[in-house]
Amino acid sequence: MSRNAAGFTLIELLVVIAIIAILAAVLFPVLIIAREAGRATSCASNMGELARAALMYSDAHDGRLPPYDYFVGAGQANRRMWYYCIYPYLKTNKTLVCPSLKFNADAETPTAGKPPPYNRIAGIGVSWPHVFWDSGAGMNNPNPPGLILSSVRRATKVMMLTDSYYFDTALGCNVGFPLCYCPGCYPGGTGYDGRYNNVADRHNGQANVAFLDGHAKCFRRSKIVYPFNKLEEAPLSDIWGHFSL
Repeated sequence: MSRNAAGFTLIELLVVIAIIAILAAVLFPVLIIAREAGRATSCASNMGELARAALMYSDAHDGRLPPYDYFVGAGQANRRMWYYCIYPYLKTNKTLVCPSLKFNADAETPTAGKPPPYNRIAGIGVSWPHVFWDSGAGMNNPNPPGLILSSVRRATKVMMLTDSYYFDTALGCNVGFPLCYCPGCYPGGTGYDGRYNNVADRHNGQANVAFLDGHAKCFRRSKIVYPFNKLEEAPLSDIWGHFSL
């Protein structure tokens, strides 16, 4: 009497499992890249909104961008950052956050509806020192001085914002930093980041950049932080404004 076989044999099961494992190995990196591409798009949107908020601030302040920071009293507790100035023009605190940076709680949940505290912005930094700088004599000045936009010859070519980071040894991870350093002025890097001048490349090896006209675009970090000292050596037509401002 014959008997029909029921179910799969062991070999058939092993073959199916092997095929699933191969497909997972092929698709998993693709899914990671696709997810990061979505985050990069969200970050570029946030950065564009921040740039437009800075332009709205300038419209209300004699055509000047906000300074990098200024003091409203003595001590670090009274230090105000550039994002304090543009905060009234933002719709949500999530605009201050790069979604690809893991440690961003300080920027997402400020105290009492105020901007994040000093140096606590998640992953987006301004171009230093040609586009943003310290206010200097701006102590207790409600309208501290900043860059006059009409003095910029190529607003579509000069960077306002980009992805930023530095490694926090206490936390053991990368955190956001509110500025990135011009490689022409700091060819050896800075005390925070001796190689990349605080420019991050967490979007599949690229960094978002928002320009002074408000548009945003992705670039490889190596092109942004190229250690130039002549205009013809700057690979992105003087993106830092080192020679143009």
